[in-house]
Amino acid sequence: MNINNNINFKKKFYFKLDRKNGMISLIHIKTKEIIGYIQYGISQNNVFVKKYDTRSLTINNNRLEEQETININWLSINNINYLHQGFATQLIKFCIYINKIKYPTIKFITLDNMSDYSGKFNDIYTKIGFIYRDQVSGINNINKMRININGPEMQLYIS
Repeated sequence: MNINNNINFKKKFYFKLDRKNGMISLIHIKTKEIIGYIQYGISQNNVFVKKYDTRSLTINNNRLEEQETININWLSINNINYLHQGFATQLIKFCIYINKIKYPTIKFITLDNMSDYSGKFNDIYTKIGFIYRDQVSGINNINKMRININGPEMQLYIS
């Protein structure tokens, strides 16, 4: 995963990691202004798992399983002047990158999309590859019944 692939980004900003509180801040090098931050945690979540292609937007015949996931609790860009410039995307990518190193067996990232763009298919999360779970259906392993999940919940498979 290529983090900070823009050379100007590397010269102007850096990440500050606070593992104790599950927070990553993006900070401007010169002004020390916190541009934005992401809060995350490692938790057990129900995710739909497909045998072959878990990135497909049309997932059928999946299994609902409880797995350890990286859960994004909050993502924020603090200043309106920094919106729509890729900073939130960089925070998400860095969060995935550092947690994949520490927890290499985790295969999913989950979040509840409570943004103003929730439900739209051109939001930041769908551009990264998250899928809404209302696009997902599967078989419950306990009673073998088909389940459809809806709402703002999203999941991303990471290999």
